[in-house]
Amino acid sequence: MNKASIVFDMDGTLLDSLKDIASNFNSTLAYYGLKTYPISMYREMLGYGPIQTFKKTIPQSLVDDDLFINELVNHFKKTYWENAFTYSTPYEGIIEMLKEIQMKCDLAVFSNKPQALLEYITSHYFSDIDFKYIQGSGSSPYLKPEKESVDVLVKRSGFSKENILFVGDTVIDAKTAKAANLKSVGVTWGMGNEEDLVSLGMTSIANTVDELKKLILQFSFSHSTY
Repeated sequence: MNKASIVFDMDGTLLDSLKDIASNFNSTLAYYGLKTYPISMYREMLGYGPIQTFKKTIPQSLVDDDLFINELVNHFKKTYWENAFTYSTPYEGIIEMLKEIQMKCDLAVFSNKPQALLEYITSHYFSDIDFKYIQGSGSSPYLKPEKESVDVLVKRSGFSKENILFVGDTVIDAKTAKAANLKSVGVTWGMGNEEDLVSLGMTSIANTVDELKKLILQFSFSHSTY
């Protein structure tokens, strides 16, 4: 049997992690005596990886200081590694959905979170889920929404591109799907909003986990061969 492949973004799609991520960015900024931000503001600053997030938060005079930014990123990775599980939790119903669909589909995680952190968090929160492939930043020279990041995923995972359904919550995910011509579902419980996801071409929208499950099972039925 050739199964459909469901590729999930992590933060804001499977995991409600905004508070942990924002808190650890703030703790790094505070450590270096820099301005911190309300957690809600990070909704607009996350998604392109920690380097880009720090470039949005630090003074303009420091944006081109690559050595300092790398120092910030390394500090963030260390603190986040130590404090990744304080507030985060899978969205209600996600674990149950994943357990059901993994019997019918191949599953993967595709994020701009650093690879080691992504694997660490995935193994902690989703230990019962059989993800066939996990791709984060650093494991590839490309990040979402670059089309090449999807090319790497397809090559390394062995998935057929035509059989991939990509699930995400932000404009970055919508741009990724559009750039790579992937079928996609935008979820509205994360960091993005429905209007942006629709305007950027998400194939379908799910407002609840149950709606997402139905869309995935429909895709699986139409894209699996027996």
